[in-house]
Amino acid sequence: MKKIFFIVLFTISSVAFCQDKSIKLSLPNPSEVIYTSSQVTFPPKFKGGKSAMDAFIKRNFNVKVSKKGQILVAFVVEKDGKLTEVGVLEDAGKGTADEAIRVMNNSPKWKPGILNGNPVRVQFSIVISVSPN
Repeated sequence: MKKIFFIVLFTISSVAFCQDKSIKLSLPNPSEVIYTSSQVTFPPKFKGGKSAMDAFIKRNFNVKVSKKGQILVAFVVEKDGKLTEVGVLEDAGKGTADEAIRVMNNSPKWKPGILNGNPVRVQFSIVISVSPN
């Protein structure tokens, strides 16, 4: 009787403390994946190219600096060409980071990155050069 009681008690306790060890994997939603420029067929591009982008930044960047410097700006070009998640990785001081974010948030839509013939979200970065006037 004691053996049966012990076996029943052991079985109940082992079942009570068992954990589900199955692993549930979920794939990311393809519309949320952010690619890098090297992963896509065609990387994002400012409409009109680099010279048009430089002209846009020069027209809109309003912070005066006392010395030459560079600002490294990173952002995501969405499937519709809009820029999101704008941030500064390196700035030139004196409010240049905030100004670079403001300018890029006001950027016209870009040509989005293309992968397998479809527009995709792409992480992108640019360098904005500043110098005293």
